[in-house]
Amino acid sequence: MQLILTKELSETQNLWLKSLTDELEEIETVKHLLEQYGKHKGNILYKSVMNLIVRANQEKFKEVKTMCEALEELMKDEMEAKRTEGKADAVLELLLSLGSVSEQLRKVIMEQKNTAILNTWLIYAARAESIADFEQKIKNDSFTAKANPH
Repeated sequence: MQLILTKELSETQNLWLKSLTDELEEIETVKHLLEQYGKHKGNILYKSVMNLIVRANQEKFKEVKTMCEALEELMKDEMEAKRTEGKADAVLELLLSLGSVSEQLRKVIMEQKNTAILNTWLIYAARAESIADFEQKIKNDSFTAKANPH
């Protein structure tokens, strides 16, 4: 018979074996498990072991989930700004495939913060035959005009 004292195992070398308990103590261990599982979630063996660990330690995993949700809430504005910037960059990339984009048009696109307008502009840029065609579409767009009443 062989006995394994999981509390005495090194976490770095035996993370999964050490975590086969219903007494996970450290939130960092839970975070590390989630990180490692993310790298192997297609593997059925990892999935089986992770299911066992989560079921045995539901409270710890709920605690980590709450922390992650709080972090997402704190960073919501920054994440939205990055998404908006990414859409504006995509519009510019599409237009650059049609030719040179003026500094003025580049500024208009990059200063746009309304994601619905940027989504529309992405479609216009993808379908435009020229940069002038794109500029005409955004100029004539009633949605853009309502959202930007200057």
